[in-house]
Amino acid sequence: MSGLQWLRRLYRWLTLLLALPLLAILLLAIVAYANGVRVQGLDWRDGLVVAGWQWWQNDCEAARGEQLRIVRWRPIALTMDRLTLTDCPSDAEIHPAPALADTLADTLAAGAALPWSPTFQLTVGELALPDWPPLAVTVEQEAHRWRVRASHPAGEATVAYDHGSGNWTARGEVQAEAIRPDLRGQLRFEGQGRWLAGHFTGSLQALGQQLGYQDQPHRADATFEIEMADQQWQLQAALAAPLALGAGWRLEAREALRASGSWAGVDAASLNLWAEGPEGNLALVLDTDGAGEARVGLTGQVAGYRLTGNWRGRIQAAGLTGEPAALNVAGANLELALRVPVQTVRAPAWAAEASFSGRYGNAPFNGTITARPARGDWQGMMRGQFRLPFYDQGGQIDAALPWQYRDGQWLLGADGRVAVAQGLIGKTLIQPISITASQPLKLGETGLVGAVKIDAEGVTAARWVLPAATGQATVAGRQGRVRLQVPQWRSDLNLTAVLDDAGATGTVKIATPLSAGMSRGLGFTLRRGQFSGEGSWQWRDRWRLQGTMQVNDLVVNWGDIIASGGTGAARVRLRDGVLTLTSTRPIALAALDVGTPIRNIRMGLATDLTTWRATDVYAEVLGGYLQAPALHWPSKSEQPVEIRRIDLAEVVRLHSSPVVELEGRVGGVLPVRLGQDFIVARGGRLANDGPLALRILPSAGATAMGQANQAVRLALETLSSLNIHEFQADLDMARDGWLDGKVTIKGVNPERGDLPVVFNYTHRENMLDLLRSLRIGDEVSRPVMNRQ
Repeated sequence: MSGLQWLRRLYRWLTLLLALPLLAILLLAIVAYANGVRVQGLDWRDGLVVAGWQWWQNDCEAARGEQLRIVRWRPIALTMDRLTLTDCPSDAEIHPAPALADTLADTLAAGAALPWSPTFQLTVGELALPDWPPLAVTVEQEAHRWRVRASHPAGEATVAYDHGSGNWTARGEVQAEAIRPDLRGQLRFEGQGRWLAGHFTGSLQALGQQLGYQDQPHRADATFEIEMADQQWQLQAALAAPLALGAGWRLEAREALRASGSWAGVDAASLNLWAEGPEGNLALVLDTDGAGEARVGLTGQVAGYRLTGNWRGRIQAAGLTGEPAALNVAGANLELALRVPVQTVRAPAWAAEASFSGRYGNAPFNGTITARPARGDWQGMMRGQFRLPFYDQGGQIDAALPWQYRDGQWLLGADGRVAVAQGLIGKTLIQPISITASQPLKLGETGLVGAVKIDAEGVTAARWVLPAATGQATVAGRQGRVRLQVPQWRSDLNLTAVLDDAGATGTVKIATPLSAGMSRGLGFTLRRGQFSGEGSWQWRDRWRLQGTMQVNDLVVNWGDIIASGGTGAARVRLRDGVLTLTSTRPIALAALDVGTPIRNIRMGLATDLTTWRATDVYAEVLGGYLQAPALHWPSKSEQPVEIRRIDLAEVVRLHSSPVVELEGRVGGVLPVRLGQDFIVARGGRLANDGPLALRILPSAGATAMGQANQAVRLALETLSSLNIHEFQADLDMARDGWLDGKVTIKGVNPERGDLPVVFNYTHRENMLDLLRSLRIGDEVSRPVMNRQ
């Protein structure tokens, strides 16, 4: 072989040797990609640099690294600026998992399954774990000795394991505020043991020094120790002094906690705890008999409520067995019984279902609550039935509320629903109401916070009807705000509410146009108008309301009677089921058509919707006016109405075919009694208000009477033209509408040389028939005139 050939062969071998690492790296990249590893930004800056990488499992990013550097090749030294680990669903959450006890036994029996690796050191500048503060971590391995060190500004911990001998050690310390910012004190731990295939022993001791809560001066030391030998364990923990828990509460261990058992469960345990705070105290006792059956008792009183609880059964790694756990709460307004069948609390799901029942005030309630863990959080469903206490009948509530406990926050799901069945409040029928969460509601110390949608089917009362309404409500603890719209009426209603221990208070505001659809049961028909009102309300076993209301541009029909141009403002008050209205400025009507127009009506008004009292009444009628200091309806006695400046020409025009002409004005007083459905007048008197004139008009009737009787002809000729200087009329009207008048006229006839005339006569006419005929005549003639 020539030298040149040998050099060529050597060159090929060297090329192959140089390619082998590259092929190995390529093969490693292929394997890593197949296992869910993704890499971005390869570079070389005094060593290999990977700008970013991710590890995906089950479509979840389980790990993410940034700025991975190889700073030394022998021994291997790596650094990483940041490593983020995510709580992805484990195989146990996707596929059924074996029992916890079996998993622990198998893991310990198999020994530490650490992979082979060359000597290396990995330094992570910041390790981010769910629910943990950022940590700086160093992992080292040399000659099968592993060492992990984690540090934080508030503490550090080190764990070491010798794969050859199986010996392990752990020690560390941390400030309590690193666990929770409002805690104080220091925690130290130290452990050692041996772990080989088929053999595990060890012990762990922890010491808490000056533990407490930031807002409380009390501090306490605590000790914890556990020893393990293969599948058996023993535990002991104690508090040297009462431990501050926050909000003024302290926890005292009256006896040290002692427990023992195996990976399968607890064989023996004893615990005696006492908690005391500003709102009461609680005592919890746990003990087991010789056969491993546990007995738990809870007693105490918190915020005025008595608490008692008990349970009897076994504590196993796979879950609890035995009797249902029971908790009873009793107080002045609340009784609650909670039952939890422990058979549902089982691994691996650890789901629970509880039933509850009791009463709030005089209203019973019952329901169920389910709970199960979900990726570190909890979720479930609450279903319950309850009757609203201010309903006299019905008012059953059915609630279906999904809930979550996520990142330390209680939430009610967006598809939660509360349905209120129809019921009666007094004699008012409340149709079904549905309340649906339009977004997740947060549940905190002050209560619910969020928004809900309201659909109400309507309200029916004896005198009024409210159609279906929809709206939104926002809730913030014990405070709420509601806005409802009534599409059929174009009404807008705003309510606020604040709950307290005695009931609830709030405000109400309403604005709506008035229409005929609102008139059901009112006895009159609303044609037009605008109504608004606002006030405050209260519920203390009964409803109370006070506020103000305004009406503008009102048009109303009472049968054939038409009122228009109505305006007014009033105070509104509801007490003991009685609603009262009192005007704050004069109630006014532009016109009231009762057959003859009455205009410019104004008065003060007070009513409880059964009796009505008008004050300072004024109205213009027949060219004059009438007024009264007060009028009551219904009334048991006569009330004086003063009549002034009535134009007799207007009175004559009330008749469709008048036979006389009258000029001048009269006035007087008419005492009236306003009954429930009638008007009575007694002792009324009218007199002339200045000179009067009367002239009898030619008519076929008058001519015929004169020709038939000479005395009648003489009287008609005497009265044919009169200048009247004195006029008096005494008037009485019965409840059936018949008016009896006694009239005296004194004057002169200018056509007979000022012949003196004294004329006395009586007159009888049914005023109800007269007004009815006037209204009918007007209803007939008005369309005719309009067509012309």
